[in-house]
Amino acid sequence: LALYSTVLTKKTDAAALTAIVYICIAVDYPNLEAPVSLALHQVFDTLIGIAVAAYVNSFNMPRIKHPEYIFFVRLQDLVPDRYACVSGQVLVMLNRLYNEGARISLVSRWAPAFLLSQMGTMEINLPVIVMDGAALYDIGEKQYQYVKAIPKETAEKLEKLFLERNLGYCIYAVSESNMSVYRRGNLNDREEEDFQLMKRSPYRNYVSGEMAPDEQIAFIRLVDEDDRILELEEELTDLTPEDVRISTRKQPRVKGCSGLYFHHVDATIEKRKADLIRDLSSHGEHGLVPVDMVSEHSYRAEREALHMLSKLQDIYEPVSLLK
Repeated sequence: LALYSTVLTKKTDAAALTAIVYICIAVDYPNLEAPVSLALHQVFDTLIGIAVAAYVNSFNMPRIKHPEYIFFVRLQDLVPDRYACVSGQVLVMLNRLYNEGARISLVSRWAPAFLLSQMGTMEINLPVIVMDGAALYDIGEKQYQYVKAIPKETAEKLEKLFLERNLGYCIYAVSESNMSVYRRGNLNDREEEDFQLMKRSPYRNYVSGEMAPDEQIAFIRLVDEDDRILELEEELTDLTPEDVRISTRKQPRVKGCSGLYFHHVDATIEKRKADLIRDLSSHGEHGLVPVDMVSEHSYRAEREALHMLSKLQDIYEPVSLLK
């Protein structure tokens, strides 16, 4: 009844407090001499607390905003892995920062498909850096603003290396607004397991056949057991064309499995940050200052993300008695 009363009065934010007050009375009921009197005291004390809180919250410390800052926030600091959703509390805090005018660009190792499913319907006011720096993606327009692609000739050289070693791999290609994943070669069990897991995610197409002429190769990826990927990295590094960089990454939710990624050598997060700032400057926004927000610890719990976003707010909108 206590909880449902908050639904009837459309004050569900008070549900936790309503339950706590009830429990404070109920758990000690057998030992109470005057339960009704105690209940009234609890209600009265709570009303005093609410009145004081409302009075204090009506005053805001003077703050000054810094619209010249562009904050870069890594998605890996907000959520455990690419398949998990960002928590409600973190989304609420991010939304509040966006609504207050903070310029925040999210940075993701993964493709936009994961970011879109993780962030829900949040309205993000800046392009996001995706695929470990391979592209800038405009969520509002749902299109790739910029892609640093692997040239087709270079991709052909890489594919030749893979096929000579009987390796299975996937090519991640993008057009203006779509991503397509092309399977090539004989996928091993690990690659197949990861492929079946990933193809359940929305916002991407899994294609058999040849690439369309207008598609650009964002990256190529091999997946295998951890030890095998380390061997392949050592073997292929000296054979890889100079305009390609190699990186390895653990694959979430596929135990003992890693990915070997091939990007263009200029497909880096730092270069996409510079591209974003340059693009904004060309539209009349000058004097922009990049600020990298990095969690003090790798993602462990929701509170780590909230702590980092609180620091972001203190930088963007610090208290200023001179305002």
